[in-house]
Amino acid sequence: MSAKVQSVQLSPLGRALKRLRAQQDLTQETLAERVNCSVQTIRFFESGRRRPSWEMAELLADALHVPAAEREEFIRMARLAAPENAPEEEVAAHPSSPSPASPANASTMRLPIPLTPLIGRAAECKLLERMLIDEQRRLVTLVGTGGIGKTRLALHVAQWLADRFPDGAAFVSLSSVHHTLEIPIAIAGALGATLAGNSDPLAQLDALLSQRVLLLVLDNFEHLLSEEGDAAAELISHVVQRDSGVQFLVTSTERLRISAESIVELGGLTAAAPDAASGISSDAVMLYVERARQVSSDFALTPDNRAAVERICTLLEGMPLGLELAASWARMLTADEIAAEIERGLDFLTLADRSAPARHRSLRAVFDYTWRLMTPEEQRILPRLAIFRGGFDRTAALEVAGATLLQLAALLDKSVLRVAEEAVADGKQSIRYSLHGLLRQFLLEKLEASGELEAIQRAHARTYTELAERAYPNLFGKDTAGWQRVLDQDQGNLNAALVWSLNEGHDPALGLRLAGALSRTWRLGGVWRQGRAWLELALAQPAGNAVERARALVGVGECCHALSDHEAARRYLAEGLALWQQIGEPRWIAWTLFQKGMLDSSLGHTEEAIEQLEASLALYRQMGDLWGVATVLNQLGATVITIGDYARGMIYLDESIPLMRSLGQGRTGLAVSLNALGRIVLAQGNAERAIALFEEARSIFAQRNIREGVAWSYINLGLARLEVEDFDAAQDDLCTCLDLYLELDMMIGITASLNALAVAAAGQRRYADALRLSGVVERLCREHDLHFTEYELQIRDRTLAQLRAVVTDVAFTKYYAEGEMLSLSRAVALARDSLSD
Repeated sequence: MSAKVQSVQLSPLGRALKRLRAQQDLTQETLAERVNCSVQTIRFFESGRRRPSWEMAELLADALHVPAAEREEFIRMARLAAPENAPEEEVAAHPSSPSPASPANASTMRLPIPLTPLIGRAAECKLLERMLIDEQRRLVTLVGTGGIGKTRLALHVAQWLADRFPDGAAFVSLSSVHHTLEIPIAIAGALGATLAGNSDPLAQLDALLSQRVLLLVLDNFEHLLSEEGDAAAELISHVVQRDSGVQFLVTSTERLRISAESIVELGGLTAAAPDAASGISSDAVMLYVERARQVSSDFALTPDNRAAVERICTLLEGMPLGLELAASWARMLTADEIAAEIERGLDFLTLADRSAPARHRSLRAVFDYTWRLMTPEEQRILPRLAIFRGGFDRTAALEVAGATLLQLAALLDKSVLRVAEEAVADGKQSIRYSLHGLLRQFLLEKLEASGELEAIQRAHARTYTELAERAYPNLFGKDTAGWQRVLDQDQGNLNAALVWSLNEGHDPALGLRLAGALSRTWRLGGVWRQGRAWLELALAQPAGNAVERARALVGVGECCHALSDHEAARRYLAEGLALWQQIGEPRWIAWTLFQKGMLDSSLGHTEEAIEQLEASLALYRQMGDLWGVATVLNQLGATVITIGDYARGMIYLDESIPLMRSLGQGRTGLAVSLNALGRIVLAQGNAERAIALFEEARSIFAQRNIREGVAWSYINLGLARLEVEDFDAAQDDLCTCLDLYLELDMMIGITASLNALAVAAAGQRRYADALRLSGVVERLCREHDLHFTEYELQIRDRTLAQLRAVVTDVAFTKYYAEGEMLSLSRAVALARDSLSD
């Protein structure tokens, strides 16, 4: 039978709608936007194929400005206008399709009623509303790992948007469906219809859906993709193409991979509060608290347990099922105890809830369910990826786990792997992959059971040692910041490799290589105590060749110097220099001489410092290393400035600053030059110019995240502002610099900050505080063999002389002695209090 085309006559409601639209100069699109429905729905109203609900009729009357005298009649006409038969050509297109029995209409369909309110997911709800309503996406798949809350979100969205579809929304659970041909039966059942047993189910489904405009939620689709291959996805693709009034919202751990599909990846709830100081809780914390109250009615979030609850949420990475399982223990354990149990192992997260599906009664059950849906190849590759800490890139995945790009893509599709873009250098992005922390625990068990654990650990440690060794020589020249960011991205992997090789003793020689290669990044990053510990552990092993040991010796010497352990620094640097001289490597001999010169300068041994630095400079000049030349010139300038030889300092800086600028405007070496030049200018009485130089230096250091340099710039700014008696600005700068030096555990910086704060206190006539701070500064200098610059000594002497002139000798002695007895923590508290009064 051929299809015959005929014109479609407007219904009475349709004629009224068209007339009123014309009066208001509204298109179908504009009217649809005003009443918050699809354009297709307006077309169906006008053609008589659908009739609006009471609520929709009211919205239409409002949007079309129906006069009050006509409003009641308009709404009655809208509600009584029964849909007419479909146009003949539509009927003719399916002459043999059997009609399912007893289809339900929108008012009789029912969605499951959640037992608890949805917490969080506001952004995801808005996104789904835009995709389903505004953009009319036909197939949207919510993908995410098991337990992430896909079903709960889909159900909430269906309830929220049901009234925006003329035939409402229906929820179809596929958990008990195991064959593709059972899908039409499940959909029909959700719509209140029964398919005839002797006819094609798909043809009946087409007949059932052809006249409907509704949202269908298909829940738990992933097992059909595993069991039925492409057939299940092809069925959905057929319905999407055939039945234009139906939109699908699918939940699955795996995408369907059909052309009409739009993906929304669902992650955990936000674990960190948007503003911790405000006391506002994150979505994850709110969910945990709500579920904890279900089992323990007196549970409350308090200042005492907030940190532990936030730790639970962080450990679980905001996974809703994990949070609910953890909260179920709130009646028996404290939040601290629950967090500790989560860290111990996966099996703690189990729930004796008979109403929950078996696969959701524990996280192990969730992961077991996901594991069974994977192919043998995926089960071989995925556990190997669990060896990574803090993410990895595709190169590391291939080198360590043998995972190809296609295999990574397959694991991404199944929501067991996550992907994110991270910024690296010069605005470029790096693609990083990661696993949920709890899934990683599960997979490490699988890796150990496979017998591959040790081999994969060795491959992992070797890969990241080679990365650190590639980075090491680049941390002394042009691309220092770029390589620092590369290493920062893989801190978790680098630390794991150190633990495996050194702490656990699997390969001390590899551990020495790795620790030595990381020594420069530890020095630049301000993690000196951690760096010293790893390097001393590595050097204690009878392993490694001369180059590897020399590199580690110099690195640990640098860390000891930063920590003000001058004797240890002198010993390590001397041993390192002897080894490099034995090896005969000019570049590293020059660098070690430079480090020895800086150490002598810190100790006030100016002549010895200049001798070491001049030797280093000569080697760099011979090699034509402009960065090395400029770096040593900077330090020579800084060294003579400390003894007040500003003219000679300018000679060194006049050569170093142009070199540093030629090497790149934003280089940290230039910031060193600017700070040194600012000290000269400040000593010569030009505080305003000094402030400008210090501000430029601070900006460069901040851009490069060099905290030590930022702190140095702030103390210089504080000194300059004190010189012009801008005490408020000086207070801010000096407090900032003190906090940074405390974070860095840098005693010379802490002491210099306290010295400047003593000057500030005296300038504000807080004489007792000024004397106490001066007393503690003297003790710290004595205990740690610390030496100030000539300028700092001058302002200290000037301040003490001022204090002697304004207080009695008895008071001077009393307060100064009290300061010498103060602990460092009390001195810091005093400094802060004196500035905040």
